[in-house]
Amino acid sequence: MKVGPSPLWMRARLLMAGVRPISNVVDVTNYVLMELGHPLHAFDLGKLSGQKIVVRRARKGEALETLDGVDRELDEEVLVIADAEKPIAIAGVMGGANSEVSEETRDVLLESAYFDPVLVRRGSKKLGMSTEASRRFERGMDVEATVRALDRAAGLISELAGGKVAPGVLDVRVSPPRKVVVSFRPEQTRRLLGVDIPDGEMVRIFRSLQFEVQEKDGRLEVWVPSFRVDVCREVDLVEEVARICGYDSIPERKEGVAPLEVPRKPEHLLVARTREVLTGLGLYEVITPSMVDPEIAQGGIRVTNAPHKGVSAMRTSLIPGLLEVAGRNFRRRAEEVRVFEIGRVFPELDGEEVHIGGLLAGRRRKGWLEDGRPVDFYDIKGLLEAYLDEATHGAEVHFRPTSSFPFAAGEASEVLLEGRPVGACGRISDDLCRRFELRGNVYGFELSLMSLLPLWKREPEFRPLARYPEVVRDLAFVLEEGVPWEEVQDAVLKADPLVESVRLFDLYRGAPIPEGHKSFAFSVSLRAPDRTLSDEEANEACSNIVRVLKERFGARLRGK
Repeated sequence: MKVGPSPLWMRARLLMAGVRPISNVVDVTNYVLMELGHPLHAFDLGKLSGQKIVVRRARKGEALETLDGVDRELDEEVLVIADAEKPIAIAGVMGGANSEVSEETRDVLLESAYFDPVLVRRGSKKLGMSTEASRRFERGMDVEATVRALDRAAGLISELAGGKVAPGVLDVRVSPPRKVVVSFRPEQTRRLLGVDIPDGEMVRIFRSLQFEVQEKDGRLEVWVPSFRVDVCREVDLVEEVARICGYDSIPERKEGVAPLEVPRKPEHLLVARTREVLTGLGLYEVITPSMVDPEIAQGGIRVTNAPHKGVSAMRTSLIPGLLEVAGRNFRRRAEEVRVFEIGRVFPELDGEEVHIGGLLAGRRRKGWLEDGRPVDFYDIKGLLEAYLDEATHGAEVHFRPTSSFPFAAGEASEVLLEGRPVGACGRISDDLCRRFELRGNVYGFELSLMSLLPLWKREPEFRPLARYPEVVRDLAFVLEEGVPWEEVQDAVLKADPLVESVRLFDLYRGAPIPEGHKSFAFSVSLRAPDRTLSDEEANEACSNIVRVLKERFGARLRGK
């Protein structure tokens, strides 16, 4: 035989099918693939050691350069076709360059096979390959078409390349193909379709589709032809009947059924409410990929069959995905980015959690009262307080300093709900911002949705309107620099039963405050539910506040 260009008619047909012509032998295998739907491969017999091929699993350490010019590292998960010494093709996916048909080829070995769809898909995913052949094998092939496709290809090669076809076929089968037999109930089909189709018409339809049919005990036993790998259940046969009869022949009918109210789980209601609140606060919802760069996954689970090395780890935080969204928007000249995401993170191999993440970056929108200033920590903190007040029915929220990924050291806070940590917020670290080409300060938060759920499910408490006036006293204390306001606020609220609320209105450092200290000035609202407070009662409550802060923090009243 002589390998050379294919005739014009074959090249034209292949080009119209989107296949690039290569040579007459290779073009015949592609032509038969398009004609009969069965993949084939042609090996240069002179390049095969031992003049034979075997189908086996690859051995660890073996490698193969495939026809696309890429060296592939193989292991036991990959099914290969090999000669007496080495792999020469990845079974059902692509051939190897070491057995490629060329112009010097004089003898060709044609291979036509049926490979296990699971093994083919496992190998193609392992190697990151997807070909016309692998996609067909993965979806299932006609086991009976192997010899038919082989005969057709051999005849075409003999016609186009000359040479002589060796008599006989080497046919190796592990087990004979199993006939698929489906029990079919005509009455069930009429009930499902709502159309009165006679039994005889159904039998005619099946036989016209090359199904074998036999009546048995009021049912039809239907033998499915080997090329219909998509038919294996009774409902598949019902679909065939409906398809041939025509879906337009099924009459339309309106049922007078009242709409059903489907109960929703509390976590679904919380997610829906979260979307409403955060969008109401001016944020836009985004959806980012669950697989990220392992360098930013912070110990995330590595994925074996990743699309490519740049996204080969499961995310442990929503923040990196939000940073990528922010970077993309700023590259398109956005002035402000306000986004959030509700998604799953994967901190452990056998566990996943639903988190809520948000990001603020850029400058605030210009308004009549202020020019557009850069966002700061108090923007993200205020946003969180507004959201948590709604999502937890006014639960007590505190913030305390923390240092954790992905926030900058000394510029992050842990979020506490009634004393329990539920997440964190703060300024994103400079290293992470540079990675996503972000300039300026970027602030974010991330919370665990399941941590909010118990407070979301709790019934709101009714608080009657106050009947008596409040008494407001302003106090200023000098404390050590390391004492956070949240702890002071908590101590004041618990110092006396008459304390209703506390509001910080001034933080001061500098003379005459000693170095290493600061001053908190705050207003205390005092009220009794059953009477108007006297000055003596208000003074006593303030004395209790002074005593508690002195005992707990060593604080002293400013000016004393």
